[in-house]
Amino acid sequence: MKKFVSIIISVIISIIAAAFILSFGIAAPILIRPFYYSQIDSLEIVQSTGFDRQQIIDAYDEMLDYCTGISDNFGTGTLKYSESGKSHFDDVKSLFLLDIRTLIITTVILIIFIIICIKTGYSPYKFFGHTPYFYSGAGLISLVTVTGLIVISDFENAFKVFHMLFFPGKDNWIFDEKTDQIILILPEQFFYNCALMIFAVIILLCVIFIATSIISKKRAKIRLRRN
Repeated sequence: MKKFVSIIISVIISIIAAAFILSFGIAAPILIRPFYYSQIDSLEIVQSTGFDRQQIIDAYDEMLDYCTGISDNFGTGTLKYSESGKSHFDDVKSLFLLDIRTLIITTVILIIFIIICIKTGYSPYKFFGHTPYFYSGAGLISLVTVTGLIVISDFENAFKVFHMLFFPGKDNWIFDEKTDQIILILPEQFFYNCALMIFAVIILLCVIFIATSIISKKRAKIRLRRN
């Protein structure tokens, strides 16, 4: 019975750790605003839009404040927006908040679990000698690598498929730059770079989780040999 419970706990922790990695990767370009600021010049957004740098930053910040729940009032600085455009950002806000809440909850659960393990000396069941974190990282890194290659190879179609999946039956994500000027400061290349950042962060975390588990397994073997 104890072994069965330990196996169940191990599987649950593996799933929670995977959710943590995924939500952390998605949150990275959302929460790290300098990631966008640093691209204003490289993507020549000032030159292509005619807006000055501060206008662009203000519009981006106001939009993101709303989408991340910092503000209850939607706005895009001095840039025009339509009700249709706002309704899309309402949907975006729901997704962003879902990801941020998932990140917070999984982080808290993992921290509590680690503290319990340290305090009690408890260790969840190890499949083939590996911790649950190994399988979180290994499973995700495989999935993300395949997905990443598909997305990067044809980003335009992947971008459309993404919106069809997460905003089913809606077309308000197709902006008219005359009525929703925010789209002018969010070029496709920026979203492409966001995808690259998400994949990079997720893969990095997966590698860390896998490496940590491998090191832990080797240390356990050394301890057994000494005993």
